[in-house]
Order: sequence, then C-alpha cells, then structure tokens
Amino acid sequence: MENHHLKRAVAKFVDGWLAPSVCVGIGTAVTMFSFRVVAIMILIVFFGVGLKKLKHRKNLFAYLCLFVYTLSSLQPFDISFINVPGPPKIVRYGKGYPAPETIEEARRGEVVLGGCVVTGNHPRWLLVW
Repeated sequence: MENHHLKRAVAKFVDGWLAPSVCVGIGTAVTMFSFRVVAIMILIVFFGVGLKKLKHRKNLFAYLCLFVYTLSSLQPFDISFINVPGPPKIVRYGKGYPAPETIEEARRGEVVLGGCVVTGNHPRWLLVW
C-alpha cells in the first residue's frame, strides 16, 4: 500500500515541479545561446492557440511549447529593429571583423553588421525596415 502512495507522490512531483522546471531551464538555455525575436513571436502565438486546445494536457502542452520554441530559435532567420533606408527587405547578417567590401555593402544597406563577437549560432539573414 505504501508503495502505491510513493509512486503517486513521485508522479505528482515530476508532473507538478520537475517537468515544468526542466522545460523552463532548457528554454532559458536556448534563449541565452540563440535568441531570436521570431522565436518569441512564434511562442506567443503558439501559446495563445495551444492553451485553448490543450488545456487538459498541460505537460504535453509545455513540451510542445518547448519544442516549437527551440526549433524556431535555431532557424537562420530573424527580425531586426535596425533602421535601414528603403522598403523592408531581407539582408545578410555579418558577424566578426568586417572586410572592406563588407563595410561598403553595409553602407549600401545590403548587410547588417552585428559586431565582432561570434557566438556560433547567430542568424544568417535579417528582415530589416
């Protein structure tokens, strides 16, 4: 009889505290390693739609949110709030020390320079306006 209560207590701990904590931890690590504005927007939309559809299966919903957020954080595209003259367009995102040609492309608005610290998972393309 006590074994049954122990199993229920462990299941309640995993469902109530451990699983959501792991999801939040992984989500935080993904955000620090690979922040994307697009990922945050996708997560908000997915959360709003999924909350209505999966309100009775909260753990499944939490895992789906984490999966969608992680996938959208690893894509090579993001939105930039840098003001570039002209209509909205998609341009390359340059990281590292720029070559003279890259500086000239940046002056023409064909490249957005992102600084010289390269993290390894920065976006390759940006939507600018």
